[in-house]
Amino acid sequence: MENKSSEYDLTEGQKSRLFGLGLAKPQDKGIDMDEQKTDMLYDILCSRLPVESSVVDSLPGAVKDLCPSLNSIAGETIGDLLQNPRTEMSTLKRIKRYAKESGTSAESEAQSEVYLLIYNAAIASALTFHGKKITQHPYEDLQGFFLSYIQEIWVLEDIKDLFHKAQMHCKRIIESDSA
Repeated sequence: MENKSSEYDLTEGQKSRLFGLGLAKPQDKGIDMDEQKTDMLYDILCSRLPVESSVVDSLPGAVKDLCPSLNSIAGETIGDLLQNPRTEMSTLKRIKRYAKESGTSAESEAQSEVYLLIYNAAIASALTFHGKKITQHPYEDLQGFFLSYIQEIWVLEDIKDLFHKAQMHCKRIIESDSA
């Protein structure tokens, strides 16, 4: 094999830097962590909820073995469900449960943070569209969680809007309780 590096007139320093770029970890290559979280969030919001385990359990054994992560074919995406005022409370609770389970088995801290956001978005949706709290956290804590997501640059605007509405709902409840 011929040495063609002289074709490019690279100095030893430039060659070393180029070699180092090839060996660098993805985060070292300028891939921003916020951008990664935005991409993960978008992917999750565009996906559908996995089929409930009770449905999978009712399938014949051979089929059950083939579908450990079977996703719902019909239905809206998680993002659409979270932002739809007609989404049933039971579905929002499923999203919350799915996000909690996925977050505890996440492969990275960033993925865990994104699933925590989905978890809180389900809570925000229940508060915003149904006026019901599906968590034990006090309204003051929820208001703080929602405000923190509104300020994150990696959170998509539609989801920020949902958190803003939920935060305002919490604020009204806190003010009416203190009056």
